[in-house]
Amino acid sequence: MAHPQVVIGVDSSTQSTKALAVDAETGEVLGEGRAPHRVDSRQGQESDPEQWWDALNTAVAATGWADRAQALSIGGQQHGLVTLDAEGRPVRPALLWNDVRSAPQAAELVGEFGADWWAAELGSVPGASFTAAKWAWLRANEPANADRTAAVRLPHDYLTERLTGHAVTDRGDASGTGWWTPDGPHATVLKRIGLDPALLPAVAPAGSAAAWPARAARCAPAPRSPPAPATTWPPRSDSASPPARPCSASAPPARSTPSPATAPPTPPAPWRASPTPSTAGCRWPAP
Repeated sequence: MAHPQVVIGVDSSTQSTKALAVDAETGEVLGEGRAPHRVDSRQGQESDPEQWWDALNTAVAATGWADRAQALSIGGQQHGLVTLDAEGRPVRPALLWNDVRSAPQAAELVGEFGADWWAAELGSVPGASFTAAKWAWLRANEPANADRTAAVRLPHDYLTERLTGHAVTDRGDASGTGWWTPDGPHATVLKRIGLDPALLPAVAPAGSAAAWPARAARCAPAPRSPPAPATTWPPRSDSASPPARPCSASAPPARSTPSPATAPPTPPAPWRASPTPSTAGCRWPAP
């Protein structure tokens, strides 16, 4: 009997991560998993991004298909501000979409440019939930943390990069930042809030894969086991596969942020699960 073509969908929301393994041909649900998140509400609404990664590992592993899925799709809460240092580690807990401490900054942005300008230039008028307002809040209230930031991500982007080593977002997520337009980041907005466009991920073209998770989808994830730094894109053109890498390492992938205008690489043909047990290592697709 042929093995089903399995895809795993992941929803990383405010309070938990849910994962569903589905037969791509029949739509049959083959497995599911769930893991909770903690939200710190003492000052605002914050979460440690590392726990999202742990929860993703737990939820995906619980589906029973982590080492056999043909694709992994990540969805997540929008707007949240994830700030990473040069080593890819969180500078501070993420400011979630429902953290309203940035309301004064949102009001200032709207008051300075006008609601009509925002609607015409960016298609929406920013509120406290928008990432632009949150970055402006960080600049005003925690300038040292803003200065330490080497990469700005949304929650969804953070998980995609942990899985693939590729800094990329999608148009849907980017549209909730308050600085994105179909032509790229709005230079006036970025200048106003003091955000370097080099800190932003690339925006994947509509309908394309963000990147190719050569290791992550073939390794049964385990909590507190971040992946080894990702192999440099594009994949090797020769038929030899690189040596197997361990499924865990002590640090997230090293920062390698492309220009915001750079499209992500085209993924190779669908890979086959490595015959090597997932506990032994992860390999590139067989030729």
